[in-house]
Amino acid sequence: MGDGDSTTNDAVALVIRWDDLPKYFEDLKTAGDQAREIEKYAKDQVFDKSGFDYDLCVLKPLADMMDTCGELFGDLRETFDERWEALVASLAVSAKEIEEADGIQGQGYLKAYLDVVES
Repeated sequence: MGDGDSTTNDAVALVIRWDDLPKYFEDLKTAGDQAREIEKYAKDQVFDKSGFDYDLCVLKPLADMMDTCGELFGDLRETFDERWEALVASLAVSAKEIEEADGIQGQGYLKAYLDVVES
């Protein structure tokens, strides 16, 4: 190392814009809500068996599986919701810890998180 080569010795500063935190949690909620919209679309449109759920249709075996696929998609969304909520909660806790370490006691992280959870 040398000749102007900057590598591991350079300090990296973490900059947190606390004013952006409420918007960040709103965006996380929006992304989480999209999972429900995707599930509804999948069940209503993708796994709709009405187009080939009749005896003479050669694709009838697919129609027989559409409900099962829709249920599996619902199970997947429930798993996503659990993990997504845990992610958002851990981000709120991390923000709280950083806020306290920085000596900023505005508690904006908690209000932002509670606003998202309660809406």
